[in-house]
Amino acid sequence: MSTRYHGIDYLRVILVCGVAFAHAAMLNGQYADWVPIFGNGILRSLVPTFALISGYGAYQTVKRGRLKSWTIGLMWLYLLWCVIYAPLWLRDIGSVQDFIRQMILGPMHLWYIAALLQSVALMLLLFLLIPDHKRASRLVMTSALVVALLGSFLQYGFFLGFIDLHLEMIRYSAFFIYPFVAMGYLLAEWMGDSGRAMLPAAGWLWLAVIVMSVLRLLEAGYFLGLPGAHDWDPPEFPLLAYGYPLIVMLAFMRLNLPQPRVDLVTLSVMIYLAHLGVILAMMHFGLKSLWPNFAASVLIPTAVVLATPGFPWLGARHKNRDAARHPRDSASRMNSR
Repeated sequence: MSTRYHGIDYLRVILVCGVAFAHAAMLNGQYADWVPIFGNGILRSLVPTFALISGYGAYQTVKRGRLKSWTIGLMWLYLLWCVIYAPLWLRDIGSVQDFIRQMILGPMHLWYIAALLQSVALMLLLFLLIPDHKRASRLVMTSALVVALLGSFLQYGFFLGFIDLHLEMIRYSAFFIYPFVAMGYLLAEWMGDSGRAMLPAAGWLWLAVIVMSVLRLLEAGYFLGLPGAHDWDPPEFPLLAYGYPLIVMLAFMRLNLPQPRVDLVTLSVMIYLAHLGVILAMMHFGLKSLWPNFAASVLIPTAVVLATPGFPWLGARHKNRDAARHPRDSASRMNSR
């Protein structure tokens, strides 16, 4: 029986709020000098950390035998929000090939869902093709390492000018998040039934978070200070790029936090899916200011979720999961009827 770490659920909300802030800053183009350094030093690790959590959750899903329902639910969610945002991204589609390519890669910020599905599919395909589970795990680890190193090489090649490529094709694709999804999956497998007892003490983990946060900021300041650097595309030191999200996730996993009264998984997903539409709507009506747009992009989806308790925004699978987590509550409700 797996243990749910509520610190991870709180971390999800923090991460999506950071994503909303980053998008509000980039779209409005009005921010202080510290924002590019903070963005490249700290906010740049938000999506990788979320991918780690997704990989960890994918292992738990596979372990419970719910991979099929999880995949179908995620695909329906992806298609639904592709339709909702269609008036925005269909304007750039010029052919059937463009449409197919966009649906595979994912339009706008929905690229993450497409990339997550592809990453999990690739990883599980390796486990399916290789009967020896330990050998398959080593291959997943090796493939993640190869992709990570190749990604770092391409980053530096683009920054130094000896590789010419569309960096967005790498950063917003399965190529970018696959190493993190694989890390999260393998971490969950390694922890097994022992849970967080396998992890270092909370104090050491949070000390590592502080030290690595400072190093990330210094790294961003260094690269942004070089001649010709762009605010949003400096390379990263691989150990910080891949180690920092992992340490942050482990530190939150070590927190002993109470079970939230709100389904923070639903809340975090709704903020992620809806925040960009809220920001663009605010800008359409003439409000082009960082902080009001950021606040609205978080508060409006939050208000929708809080105003509709029990509504299956992410499908019935969450309802079933909650019933499984609170069997006594479910039984008492049945008896009261």
